[in-house]
Amino acid sequence: MYIDTYPVIPFSVLLLQKLQAWDDRQKKCKYMKQYEKRLVDLQDLNSLFRLGEYMTVLRSSKPWRDRELFSADFHKISKRRVRELCRLYPEFAGRFRSIGFSSFNVVHFVSC
Repeated sequence: MYIDTYPVIPFSVLLLQKLQAWDDRQKKCKYMKQYEKRLVDLQDLNSLFRLGEYMTVLRSSKPWRDRELFSADFHKISKRRVRELCRLYPEFAGRFRSIGFSSFNVVHFVSC
């Protein structure tokens, strides 16, 4: 899909792709440059959650199990990524739960 020649992806895909970038850098964090990029990914995730109109859509649509957007494998990997992020940064647990990740058992990581 394009708007004015710019490629456009669904906001839900963008959010999980940013989570994937954070996770990829998390695994390679032995280099300072990767660590700095991981911090930028966290800032980006925070910024995405502050985009109220898009979060409202995600709260009502909860597209996480849509197999046209997310394969079963990507869904499974995303569950693990959300859990890990919420384990390390508990402030994200409520945010992900509010957009439908309660089915991913994020609620168990609120107290971490």
